[in-house]
Amino acid sequence: MLYDVLLYPMFTVIYNQITSKDKLIAVIYKVFFFSVPLTIFESWAERKTGLIKWISGWRWYHTFLSVNLKSLITRWMVSIHRKCVTEGRSGIRGTPNPIYNKSNNMINFFIV
Repeated sequence: MLYDVLLYPMFTVIYNQITSKDKLIAVIYKVFFFSVPLTIFESWAERKTGLIKWISGWRWYHTFLSVNLKSLITRWMVSIHRKCVTEGRSGIRGTPNPIYNKSNNMINFFIV
């Protein structure tokens, strides 16, 4: 519960903020910088505390790969959202983007 509700969401927000202006290579490099400590923490918690129960067949490398994949997909979706918002504010050739309007400000606040 602690990992799923607190640690991984915090990791995702921090990771997306740190990589917001990075190129693809830096984004991939930084995801490993974050996912290795998370995987080590989850492996330790599973072995020592009993707070985490993996299903049979699940190993540390499954966690490592899934955290990396989910993080990269989330980062990709955030970049698409930011691009849509940026185009919506400026408009394409002076025309407003129908995707962006004032009601999306609260959504943007929670996504970014």
